[in-house]
Amino acid sequence: MLQKNSFAGWRSPSGHTPLEGAWTIANGVLTAKPYVQHRTDLWSDEEYENFELEWEWRAEKGANSGVKYWVQSAVTLVVLKENVEWRRVADPREAPGETTLEYSRGFEYQMADDAHEPDALKRPEARAGGLYGVFAPKVAAVKPHGEWNHSRVVVCDGRFEHWLNGKQTLNVGLTDLKLPARRRGPLALQYHQTVVSFRKMRVRRLAR
Repeated sequence: MLQKNSFAGWRSPSGHTPLEGAWTIANGVLTAKPYVQHRTDLWSDEEYENFELEWEWRAEKGANSGVKYWVQSAVTLVVLKENVEWRRVADPREAPGETTLEYSRGFEYQMADDAHEPDALKRPEARAGGLYGVFAPKVAAVKPHGEWNHSRVVVCDGRFEHWLNGKQTLNVGLTDLKLPARRRGPLALQYHQTVVSFRKMRVRRLAR
């Protein structure tokens, strides 16, 4: 899914925010650039329902990000005061010259430097390998910041599996969760104003 030097197959949620401002890609490694003017998650051009996704990632000290699946919608915000105050708009083109952020709503596989990231230090459900804000990982499997981790998500017939560095960190079904409006959607790579890199991402659809 990640090309050597191309954003082919990816877009911003609205399609109107340039990816090159918030992200760089070189030699197959995609990296978020913090605190730029036009900030955006990346959405896959294709949508997925039952699938297996694998990728590698590394976080700088204190960083976090995530991969979201069954993405339901996106929100665009104008940053009025950094990390404190925002204004919602329908489209980033409504705020020319201002700092904007497009982010996604969906189930999130959490990626974090658990040893230093503030949210992960406070809340188990914000630690690497968990379902962010819902379920904490069953085991701690993340590597120290700066090292590459291997992650895997399997979604099949309403059951979610999360894996991190060869260990299963989550196995839950839709009976354990609030049901979304749509049981499919694009994949989203989260922009979180910290430096996190992705590489070797591949996805395959699973038959029901």
